[in-house]
Amino acid sequence: MASIFTGRLMVGVLAVRSPWVLAILAGLASNARASEVITLEPSSAWSLNYANQSCRLMSVFGHGKNESVMLIEQFEPGERFAMTLAGRPFSFARRLQNRISEGQVVKENAPISLRFGANKAFKRTAMIGTLGKWAPALIFRNKLAISPENFDYDKGGTVPPYSMHYTREEEAAVDRLSLGYDGDDRVVLVTGSMGDAFSALDDCTERLVSSWGLDPQRVRSQRSPPTALNEGEWLTDADYPRNAIKGLQEGLLYVRVIVDKEGIATSCAIQSGASIEQFRELVCDAIIKRARFDPAIDADGSPFASYHTSLVLFKLSD
Repeated sequence: MASIFTGRLMVGVLAVRSPWVLAILAGLASNARASEVITLEPSSAWSLNYANQSCRLMSVFGHGKNESVMLIEQFEPGERFAMTLAGRPFSFARRLQNRISEGQVVKENAPISLRFGANKAFKRTAMIGTLGKWAPALIFRNKLAISPENFDYDKGGTVPPYSMHYTREEEAAVDRLSLGYDGDDRVVLVTGSMGDAFSALDDCTERLVSSWGLDPQRVRSQRSPPTALNEGEWLTDADYPRNAIKGLQEGLLYVRVIVDKEGIATSCAIQSGASIEQFRELVCDAIIKRARFDPAIDADGSPFASYHTSLVLFKLSD
């Protein structure tokens, strides 16, 4: 069965391809003991990539067989970000995924415990893949924040652009990322203060909004963002490309739509995700033809041009 899902809340094991090429793995062995805690110091400075549709922050940790990478990607201003962690130390997630699959309930994604700095730990699911030469990769979609108190939007609804629930001081206080499961840490990335890194991302996403032909200040102060009226109708299972089905191709795409003051989708762009061209062309063509919105409302109560972001998942099932 071939399915397509749109919206912000989605699950599935995907083949996700980006400039760093993310792909689903078959199996992965690990030499690390289950109880071992691996602490990795940075081996490179943070590098920021000002891409056309997203902002990517990347750093390398550890050396030799434990060399790992941390990639944070933002697609709009605000507190949410996507994150990929890749390298041999993260093999514990593959063991966790296998352990769950052998139990009573089969799950395709691995629930990982994360803790940014001294903040409260929380669990998120990760897809298992690769990131260039680093494997395995834990792929967390665009729904992370540094504190679990910021996940009210998991219950549904739209998160306004520039939505922030923590201060610069709280960002700067994040100096490490701890990962594990069952209450135990498995890997600790010693990032140092993340204040400057998050500040650089904020500057980058502000520039993104300007590059889309929008007024960042007006978007920042908007009373409400564009509201999708028929997101479940943008794509149907019948739209799944036949060649992709035959080739067992799946994919996740991050999509950005410009919505004018009349609520009309005037442009669409794939910000990141599957490199399969027929997926990318199909999604934006369908959105421009089928999507309906209520326009954004500015601080004065007037409709104006703004943007809407969404995820589209192409998923094959038995």
